[in-house]
Amino acid sequence: LCPQASIIVTTRPSAVRRIPGKYVGRYAEICGFSDTNLQKLYFQMRLSQPGCSGEGSRAGSSAEQENLVEMLSRNLERHNQITAACFLPSYCWLVCTTLHFLYFTRTVPPSQTLTGIYTSFLRLNFSGEVLDSTDPTNISMMKYVAKTVGKLAYEGVMSRKTCFSEEDLQQCFEVEMKTESELNLLEVFRSDVFRFFLSPCVQPGKEHTFVFTIPAMQEYLAALYVVLGEKKTLAQRVGKELSEVLGRVSEDVAVVVNIVSKVLPLRFLPVLFNLLRIFPRYFSRLSGKERDTIAHTMAEELFKEEDYYNDDVLDQINSSILGVEGPMRHPDEAPDDEVFELFPIFMGGILSRRNRAILEQLGCSIKNLAAFEIAKAMKKTVIRKSRKGLPPSELMDYLFFLHEFQNERFTAEAVRSLRAVSLASVKMTPLKCSVLASVMSATCHEVQELNLTSCNLDSGSLRTLFPVLLRCKALHLQLNSLGSDACKEIRDLLLHDKCVVSSLR
Repeated sequence: LCPQASIIVTTRPSAVRRIPGKYVGRYAEICGFSDTNLQKLYFQMRLSQPGCSGEGSRAGSSAEQENLVEMLSRNLERHNQITAACFLPSYCWLVCTTLHFLYFTRTVPPSQTLTGIYTSFLRLNFSGEVLDSTDPTNISMMKYVAKTVGKLAYEGVMSRKTCFSEEDLQQCFEVEMKTESELNLLEVFRSDVFRFFLSPCVQPGKEHTFVFTIPAMQEYLAALYVVLGEKKTLAQRVGKELSEVLGRVSEDVAVVVNIVSKVLPLRFLPVLFNLLRIFPRYFSRLSGKERDTIAHTMAEELFKEEDYYNDDVLDQINSSILGVEGPMRHPDEAPDDEVFELFPIFMGGILSRRNRAILEQLGCSIKNLAAFEIAKAMKKTVIRKSRKGLPPSELMDYLFFLHEFQNERFTAEAVRSLRAVSLASVKMTPLKCSVLASVMSATCHEVQELNLTSCNLDSGSLRTLFPVLLRCKALHLQLNSLGSDACKEIRDLLLHDKCVVSSLR
């Protein structure tokens, strides 16, 4: 139609400004789905694909998928912020992948983790992206997001805050303390990336504030900010830089010392070398304390007593798909304590080997040694607190944390400490049954008691949990309406030569 026209397509609005104006006749920004019917069509097509969740032919019947699409449509009608986000196709992908994880997981172990879904989502959008190729730091886009938006997310989590003013943004991005090159990076970020993570709040009376486009992304980025070690004290910040400088200086001075040593008495040599090493060694201790702080934060958030009587995390996600949207309550009402329980679970998930490999591609490096030391520092606190006994919903969260952590040795030690497991009244979906079976399979020890009273179990649940049930001395399955189909499963369980069940209710 226009043979003389040249079309340039870019996902980086800041790049357009670098093209001389005389070459640009028209500029258009495509934001995503403008028709909600197209959005719904995407959901129907995506959710009807049998292999998109990694479950193959077990993705569920067509009737189940149709019901899921209808449920999704009703859910989006209630949550205006998520509806606005789903105009972007990549967010539609995140919604569908999360739904498949929640509803169609029936394998042991589950082929996905929730943290893995969010990490893959970020790789889908930012893999290999550098924030500004003209900047000498060459910082990756995701690393910059973790340092800036992650800080905002973390401070929001700590203060139970999901709605941010322009002043909050200015403080977190430290605009007044920036150099000219840092301000240039910030300008590129606000032009190209800012609206992907944060968007204007659509709730009445909150028009001039910002919220995370995907509510659970706030908790993910807060977790990434902590695990990457961006949450540092001033001494740790200065210490790392000074340690590197002194380390380099030490190498140069060592050459001089070798020359001087020829004229100095031998007794002075150990003193000289110790002086050269003292500073790097001192600041390496500070970095060790930093990993202890990460482990402490993870353990404290996981076992917060104020959250003990909430629904478990998987039920919370199920109710709102992508996290708890806020602020939802009237200012005079009590704060919603269900917010931010994903934060410690994401911290554990980010430390898994698979997620660290993906984050490495995004420019967010977490070394194997750092992950090992964080797990080691966390082990005593986590296992000690879990032995005190947890309410059923919190125990389910703990098991989900161990699944996301993907650390077999850590999980085995944690599971051995659980002699009695009570999940009474927890709605055991196929996903929860898969998580329980996967985590408990880390060891072969006998479980003194497993309480699954009033857990919505069916014969499929019993089949998934069969290896776990074999090892339980006291088993509580009452108030589950198991029906006649479950009789065969229970019979096979009791007649199995490895069954240790001595009490069944």
